[in-house]
Amino acid sequence: MVKHNNVIPNGHFHKNWERFVKTWFHQAPQKKARRIARKEKARKLFPRPAKGSIRPLVRPPTIKYNNRLRLGKGFTIEEIKTVGLNPRYARSVGISVDYRRRNKSEESLKLNVGRIHSYLSKLVVLPLKNTVPNKKKNEISRKSLRKFKRIKFGKIHPNYKDDKKQVEFRKITPTERRSAVWRIIKTGRKDERFIGKRKKRAEKLKLKKETTAKK
Repeated sequence: MVKHNNVIPNGHFHKNWERFVKTWFHQAPQKKARRIARKEKARKLFPRPAKGSIRPLVRPPTIKYNNRLRLGKGFTIEEIKTVGLNPRYARSVGISVDYRRRNKSEESLKLNVGRIHSYLSKLVVLPLKNTVPNKKKNEISRKSLRKFKRIKFGKIHPNYKDDKKQVEFRKITPTERRSAVWRIIKTGRKDERFIGKRKKRAEKLKLKKETTAKK
C-alpha cells in the first residue's frame, strides 16, 4: 500500500528489454573450444605434464575440515631437502615449492616426502642442450624420448579424496586419557625453543667444573 501523497508508481520497465536479456546458447561450442584448447596446450607442453607442477597433500585449517586432505600450494623447504634436492632445482623439474608453509607433524612430512619420491621415480629429464645426458639427474637423450609416454597424475598418485576410507577408529586407552597432550606439545615446543641456551649453559658449567678441578 502506497503511503503519503506521492506520485503513483507507473514505471515503463519493458522498453527495449531485448537488450538486457542474456542467453547461453553458446555453451556447447564453448565446451568444445575449451577441450580443443586443453589438447593444444598439452601438445605444446609435451613431455612436461599438462596439469603443471606436482603439489603436496595438506590438511585444511579448523576442527571442522582438518580431517580432510587437499592439494596445497607447494612443498616445504624441509620436505625438498629431505629428498636431497634444493628448491631451485625442484622447481625446474616440476615440483612446486612453498616458502611459507612449515611442517608441524611427522605424518605430513613423511606423506609428502613419499609423494616426491614416487614422482622422481617416474620422472624423465631432458638435457637443456644437445649434450651427453647426466645419469645422476635421470637425464635421457632426446632421441630416446619416443619410448616414453606421458602418465596422468592420477596413475602416479592415488586419489587423495579416498583418505577417509583408510582411517581406523579405536577406543581411547586409560593411559591416553591420563596423559595431557597439550602439556606434552607445549613442553616439546619449549625444549625446541631453548635448546641453544641450554646447550650453552651446560658448556659453561662443564668449563667451570674443569677449571675448579685444575685448581
